[in-house]
Amino acid sequence: MVTGGRITSGICGAPWDITGGIVGEQIRLDAKRTGQGSCADTITIVGEFRNPSSYQGTYGFDGASSSFKHTTKYQ
Repeated sequence: MVTGGRITSGICGAPWDITGGIVGEQIRLDAKRTGQGSCADTITIVGEFRNPSSYQGTYGFDGASSSFKHTTKYQ
């Protein structure tokens, strides 16, 4: 279970404060925008684990979760 965190760059409206989610075989992150500009107020990121150390899926804004494809690597 994810209870907090921050996305600091790479997505319009950054930084984003993570408000909840899960990380395991699947990922789901919900976040609210704290950056400046006219980007959406919330984001949802979903995906499935891939080797090496990444998640592949989609993300969307303001309630959507399938607007854009992503591959997110982590270290």
